[in-house]
Amino acid sequence: MSVQSKTKERFAKYHRADDLGISSKVEGAHKRTLNKNGTFNINRIGGQVNLYHKLIDTHWVHFIALIFLGYLIENILFAFIYMAIGVENISGIVSGSFAHNLSQAFFFSAQTVTTVGYGVLAPKGGWTSFAAALEAVIGLLSFSLATGLFYGRFTRPRKAFLYSEVAVITPYENQNSIQVRVAYKQNNLMLDLEASMILTMVVNENGVQRRKYHTLKLETSKVVTLPLNWNIVHIINEESPLYEIYPTDFKDLECEIFVLVKGFSETYGQVLHSRTSYIHDEIRWGKKFKVPYSTGKDGNTYFDLEMMHEVEELAS
Repeated sequence: MSVQSKTKERFAKYHRADDLGISSKVEGAHKRTLNKNGTFNINRIGGQVNLYHKLIDTHWVHFIALIFLGYLIENILFAFIYMAIGVENISGIVSGSFAHNLSQAFFFSAQTVTTVGYGVLAPKGGWTSFAAALEAVIGLLSFSLATGLFYGRFTRPRKAFLYSEVAVITPYENQNSIQVRVAYKQNNLMLDLEASMILTMVVNENGVQRRKYHTLKLETSKVVTLPLNWNIVHIINEESPLYEIYPTDFKDLECEIFVLVKGFSETYGQVLHSRTSYIHDEIRWGKKFKVPYSTGKDGNTYFDLEMMHEVEELAS
């Protein structure tokens, strides 16, 4: 009997996962469902984009670049407006070449939009005063928006969960098991953590490929706190969908392991959620994780987060 047939028979009796909101339909070539960073590998067409959320979630480098780009564009725009009105309507500017006038108008705009007003340059005439007043209002609103975005980025909860880059298939209590390691990178304490592990496979049902999702029973699904790492363990026994599945089967069946963790952050005062996944080439068979912590001469425990991903051979 083929691996697909055996798997199909076993799947009929295993506990199904809750609806993940992901279709079971499989068509053509496709990538993993869940990326390593926890985002789903789904491109939505026609969705609504929330600019605030986009600016909150974007990378810091991109965010700073957008702030400075907006500041630059605003000043350039108003510099040309002042040029159109005439730089002679700005006291303190001695008219000269086009480049000279544009640069002076730009710096006058920068002083106006920031409401600095050094007293060297000042508007003269109705149109220049109106443009300066309009720019001052736009500047106040722009900086208020930028300040709000900065505040939102600094105060939002940081999901600093660190997962091992690989999962391991290793003996555990005289049976095989699949293990994933997770820790929390920040020094603030996480409490009341819960974990779940979900297996997805692509199986052939009456000539149609379908993706099946099944919850894997964990040796421990809850921990009170997480000062060190937590090995999330699923024992591969006869009740497990992974029983009698080998490395080649794992690839042929397009197996993917979802790991979902949530816990209460003592610092942020709310529950944080995190997730990742592992596919066939991110699983090490017959390996075990290295212990990432040790006890120093002073009696304190030292936890090396850089060792979270390291594995080693099993003792012979």
